[in-house]
Amino acid sequence: MRLTWAFVLGSLLSAAGCDDGPTGVVTDAGVVTDTSAERPICDGTNEIRFLFTTARLWSGPGEVIFLENGAGLVIVDGKCQFWAQGERRWDDLKTGQLSPDEERELAERIRYAEWPSVKGVWPGNPTNYDVPVLRFSDGRNTVECVQDCDLPETPAAVLAMRDQIGDLARWLLERGASATGPVRIMVEENGPEGPSYTVPMTVAWPLQSVSPAEVAIPVSSYDVLTGAGNTTLVTDAADAAALRALREDYRSEKYGVWFYDFIPIRVHDPGADKVPEYLLWFRDTTPFEDERGLIDFPPQ
Repeated sequence: MRLTWAFVLGSLLSAAGCDDGPTGVVTDAGVVTDTSAERPICDGTNEIRFLFTTARLWSGPGEVIFLENGAGLVIVDGKCQFWAQGERRWDDLKTGQLSPDEERELAERIRYAEWPSVKGVWPGNPTNYDVPVLRFSDGRNTVECVQDCDLPETPAAVLAMRDQIGDLARWLLERGASATGPVRIMVEENGPEGPSYTVPMTVAWPLQSVSPAEVAIPVSSYDVLTGAGNTTLVTDAADAAALRALREDYRSEKYGVWFYDFIPIRVHDPGADKVPEYLLWFRDTTPFEDERGLIDFPPQ
């Protein structure tokens, strides 16, 4: 299947169209060779062999859990399993398996064989100050496209990576199934500095394996909340399923318009039109996160 969806990953990528021309390495004789078989993505290991995300800043505790590993996450490991996360908060993490033909197509479209030779930071026009950094890694080499990396000296391989990743991300999100593994939560104890308004529906604490008092961070610790890696891993399958069910309830507006972007908790008397006692956020996880929930990029 050709990866030809017309998709731009949010506002991250250039408006340039997909390059349907030849891919591979151009030799001195001007011959284009297919190098995907020489440097496969799927090398049989359990390690990350393709990683894409964007570097984004966050302004508060709710944002950090969705952005601490970047937005628009795409991972493929050495066994051709993939994980894809969209940019929107509360989206499901999707996962699936690439076929050999799909792996070959992916490697060609994003010039995978050339990544070691173009590793590093490739800047763009300083006027592109609002374009997030695009980060690519094969687990050994990291390539960063900064400010749209649109300067004349940017290698063709880096431009191809920039221009092709939108179609790729869309394709994987549409192809994958929702992840069912562990989740990470962030809980804030509401207080004078937190939301003082009522919400259409507050719910009881949904987890059996951990209590809110164990994991909640007081509003007075707001500075701690703004940093990445301040989340709690929930491995209990029933608890993870309960959280995902709540996510779907709020996302589908079962309890009204979800304008407040957190799951409002009341421990003792949940119900309609009440001020939450706790603010809960959570996200799906990938197998490549460390004990703090972060994915490590190798240096350029």
